[in-house]
Amino acid sequence: MQSHFSVFRRGDTLKEGMDKLTALRDPLDQVTVDDDSLLWNVALVSALELANLADQAVVIAHSAVARTESRGAHAREDYHKRDDKNWLKHTIAWKDEDWNVSFASRPVHLQALSNDVQSFPPAERTH
Repeated sequence: MQSHFSVFRRGDTLKEGMDKLTALRDPLDQVTVDDDSLLWNVALVSALELANLADQAVVIAHSAVARTESRGAHAREDYHKRDDKNWLKHTIAWKDEDWNVSFASRPVHLQALSNDVQSFPPAERTH
């Protein structure tokens, strides 16, 4: 994940990372736990944590590939600019059992819910 889906991203490294991640699917499906005890079962906890990490990695990877812009802390070196027209939205992702990821979105509300605080419009991040 650190090598292919880190803060600074490019389409080619994202594709390479997706290929490597996809190759892990079958081996991860073969993980078993021989210890059937429910008390202090480190193997069971490790298997559950591995499954959770794999689920999160798949969603993060698909999300990184889908977002073709630089925003916030993530920079696409092949898409240097923000794209508010297409990406000023909250993105929601779901993963199914076959590692297919679906996306939906909801709008970003740019006005504060109260007059007690000032609203800050989106702006380019400069470093």
